[in-house]
Amino acid sequence: MKYLLFTFLVFQGQLFSQQLNNLFEATYTFSPNSADFDYQKSGITLNYPQKLGKGFLMNSIQFAHHNLDYNEDYSFELSDIKEFYEIGYAILYSHPLKKRWRLTARFNPQLISNLQGSLSRNDVLLNGNLIATKRWGTLEKGSSFGFGLIYAPISGRQGLLPYLRFNQMLNERYSYAIGFPNTYFRYSPNLKNNFELGLKIYGLNANLSGNNSPEFNGIQTQKVQFVNFNANFSYSRFFAEAWKINLNAGYSLFNRYVLADSNQDEVYDFDIGNRPFVSVGISYDLQRAKRKKSGKADNKN
Repeated sequence: MKYLLFTFLVFQGQLFSQQLNNLFEATYTFSPNSADFDYQKSGITLNYPQKLGKGFLMNSIQFAHHNLDYNEDYSFELSDIKEFYEIGYAILYSHPLKKRWRLTARFNPQLISNLQGSLSRNDVLLNGNLIATKRWGTLEKGSSFGFGLIYAPISGRQGLLPYLRFNQMLNERYSYAIGFPNTYFRYSPNLKNNFELGLKIYGLNANLSGNNSPEFNGIQTQKVQFVNFNANFSYSRFFAEAWKINLNAGYSLFNRYVLADSNQDEVYDFDIGNRPFVSVGISYDLQRAKRKKSGKADNKN
């Protein structure tokens, strides 16, 4: 179980969670911009991994709260587009195939809404992915290539997108990944510290469930779509055995924030500018804890 889990996590990377091997993760993100609005996000993720037959199963529960403090006066009411909530459950299964291939599937129903009215099916998104991965080499010095399909609002609009990723561990200190939806270069001077430079795209699609959402030319908005493409630098350090502090800072290279109708067609564009952001988080690394219990503790500083 131990090496199956570690192998999967090393080569699958950070596709749908910052760290899939985290049993618990809490993050807070702040992005200031006095020209239009300040953005804050708080989130918690709980993961429970287990071996299932020849494969690997991961159950996850996610919660996030998005808050927008508008700094500009608009000609329409903002009360229904200030706060958004995400509550989701995800199940992931990864199964090994012949010749070091692996097939991974993930299903993620998610409630994402401003919760201003009664709940309906429009408040729920059904996300998922199907990915095939081929691996070469060893855990210490190896590479992998993955491809597949993602069904998620990465572009802001709920839809089907390709997944491509080439990942290589040059040695125990240096690794990188090139692909979509994220790319990074990582430096790990020892088992306690990690530095990373990355490019990432993030999308949000939330339902407006109340009766007071903004209206334009007789069309009432039903959806919020947000896309952020950013460059970031992150640092993480282990402390107290398996607990880890995560610090991240970056700058958005592209933002898009629009209000859309029930068909997801744009009705109003906020035309927001690029902005910096910072985030801080804490997580509990299950794989690290297992290594500690097995006596393979890291004595490096």
